[in-house]
Amino acid sequence: KIERTFEQSEAEDLEAVEEELTSRGYQDEEDLEYKLLVARQEVMRKYKNLRLEAAKSLLFDHDNFSVDPVAGEIFPGGIREVTFSFMPDNATSFKAMAALEVDGVVDRIPVTLRGTGLGPKAKFLFEQLDIGKVYINAVHNYSVELENDGQIDVDYKFETIPGSRFKCTPPSGRLGRVPDNTQTIIFTFSASQEGKFEETIKCWLKGNQDPITITFKGEVTGPTFFFERKSLEWGNVSYGFLTTKNVSIVNSSEIPMRFSLRVPEDEKYMQREFKMVPPTGQILPSDTG
Repeated sequence: KIERTFEQSEAEDLEAVEEELTSRGYQDEEDLEYKLLVARQEVMRKYKNLRLEAAKSLLFDHDNFSVDPVAGEIFPGGIREVTFSFMPDNATSFKAMAALEVDGVVDRIPVTLRGTGLGPKAKFLFEQLDIGKVYINAVHNYSVELENDGQIDVDYKFETIPGSRFKCTPPSGRLGRVPDNTQTIIFTFSASQEGKFEETIKCWLKGNQDPITITFKGEVTGPTFFFERKSLEWGNVSYGFLTTKNVSIVNSSEIPMRFSLRVPEDEKYMQREFKMVPPTGQILPSDTG
């Protein structure tokens, strides 16, 4: 169809050129013949270039499939080997249609190209870790192995989530193949709020549409402490006299703790009867105050 269009347009342009030059009324026929020859060559050169451009646009062109050679000539009784190559750029299925066009043959021979891209594969040695009870604001490190169990190198990157309790080190990198197919990932945990938690961390592999994940769960608790004595007995004390008793507070946790002491019942009276020294302070881990 395209060739027929070119032929028709070329014939119309040649005819128009001849009519235009003939209408000028050249007296010298040789001069007219020369100008006609030049004009015809210009028109023919124009359509030759247009055919070349059209042929290039019809050649097979695809981002993931290629053909080599894309065009050529086969002699009578000859055989020509054609190589189809598949180059996936993502872990998904690909499909393309190609067609073999032969000069002098009306119908083209269709060729369907299909392929599935296999992306990189990696996994954590476990998918979930229960870290149990951890103290508020304490810093804990957990080591987890990330392993490349595929056939190609893996570029990975951990997803950054604002407000996450975890920090991943290294945050990104590359896993080769055996023996360089593992990487120790350090997950640093610190939380500023008490309570149970469950957090899933995503790790994206370049070329894969879905991430791999690892889930941490546990409970954040405050510091633990106790008084060395359960009660203080003053007995009978004369009005207006000061009597002092000492008691120690033991910080039994692994983090520093701040304390503030008060006697709620004593706050009901205009003149307080109890005074605590110091009323506030900080006690180091496994220490007394």
